[in-house]
Amino acid sequence: MQIAEAYGNLLEGGNSENPVRRAEVGAELAKLGNIENECFGIEHGFIYEGSPILADGPAAPFPFDPVVYKPTTTPGARLPSTFLKDGTALYDRLGTHFTLIDFRGSDLSAFVEAAARRRIPLAILQLDEPDLKGVYGQDMLLVRPDHHIAWRGTGRKTPNADAILATALGWGAER
Repeated sequence: MQIAEAYGNLLEGGNSENPVRRAEVGAELAKLGNIENECFGIEHGFIYEGSPILADGPAAPFPFDPVVYKPTTTPGARLPSTFLKDGTALYDRLGTHFTLIDFRGSDLSAFVEAAARRRIPLAILQLDEPDLKGVYGQDMLLVRPDHHIAWRGTGRKTPNADAILATALGWGAER
């Protein structure tokens, strides 16, 4: 309410064009804080914990703070945003449906074949970005169309691509 009142005073009469008054209102808003519009944790830090469409099974609880965003690849979390070596945003390289990101140069044929059998649109994004290993901490990430992570893996053992894709779509393994 205090923020609305401050704006209301700014917009009354000729005040909206007065740079001194605008600066005063800006200072007042800064003192009040604007946490409801500046809570990066709410927008970017929300995690779908315990969702049946996460193919990793139960993960360790991740501390949620609505004000602070802490990047994580915990399944159910939004994919952390980074820029690639060529200057493009990782988000700009994601497909419109599911995207399997591979940082290691793994053999992804099991995922490609499982997606084709199940008629699942799957974009493959293989990246040579060693600096991103620290950000993402995994070799492979399956990213949903809403940019949340459905599964993550190390690539050290062959994952059951059929089961991972079926779970990510809410299908039973029999479908």
